[in-house]
Amino acid sequence: MANSARVTTGNLPRLLQLGIDKILTHYKDTYKGPGSEIFQEAKTEKGFYEAVQLAGMGLATRKNEGAAITYDSVDQNWVYRWPIYTYEKSARVTMEAIADNLYEDLIPLMGKEQAKALAHNKDYQMAAVLNAAFSTAGPDGKALCASDHPIQAGGTSSNTVTLDISEDAIEQMVILVDGFLNPDGLLSDYETMNLVVPKELRFEADRIVNSKYRVASADNDISAINSQSVVKKIIPWKRLTDTDAFFITTNADNGLLVASRQGVTTDSFKDPTTKDIIVSAYERFRTFFADWRCVVGSPGA
Repeated sequence: MANSARVTTGNLPRLLQLGIDKILTHYKDTYKGPGSEIFQEAKTEKGFYEAVQLAGMGLATRKNEGAAITYDSVDQNWVYRWPIYTYEKSARVTMEAIADNLYEDLIPLMGKEQAKALAHNKDYQMAAVLNAAFSTAGPDGKALCASDHPIQAGGTSSNTVTLDISEDAIEQMVILVDGFLNPDGLLSDYETMNLVVPKELRFEADRIVNSKYRVASADNDISAINSQSVVKKIIPWKRLTDTDAFFITTNADNGLLVASRQGVTTDSFKDPTTKDIIVSAYERFRTFFADWRCVVGSPGA
């Protein structure tokens, strides 16, 4: 077969791409930030992710003997659409490097750096959702953590306190979760899961959660937080920017989400003006929150 054993100019972009693919496969598991433990992944086949929240029917009503049945409806609470973003990291190999056969030494470095850039970025984008938890509005018109989330059936529900991290603060947050209202106005049934803290609070969080007795108290009382296991795990997150803010996640579905459109993909082409080869690695996704009941948070006192 003609050219079957040759490396031609036309082959080089593809060889570079295949080489990068191997490196990306090798390095893709080298860094996984804690965001992957907190966020759920959802797939989308479009350039956006759309969610619809429905309100249920509320409490059942008593039917007296001989009386007619009553009717209720399932109402739409909100519809929200998030566009998918593209994130990339590219590298350029000069014509001279290719001509001098130096590109082979560059492939491992380029692949490693591209994999690192994409992995760190994904964790950064997930952390950004919590970093904006008290300021950026979501589908219901409120920030992720707010004291007045509107309930479709009427009234509001809160998922925030304004306290520094402490035994009392965590207990109040757990009580808030027990009082979460669903869109139909009924009490939800969510459980608390992980305590997410910035690196500055990791040791204080450990003392509060894992002590069998009350912290900083002369009383010989048990720690209700430890006894009831209301915190399953402490997750320090280096990318949280507020040194006082902390969060407790719940087992609510479709809360903190990563909508993935396309996984890590590579492409390569030749720049016609310089004859350089450009190799690009990219992925398409979007991080956001849909249901605020997935978390309860405090910005600190």
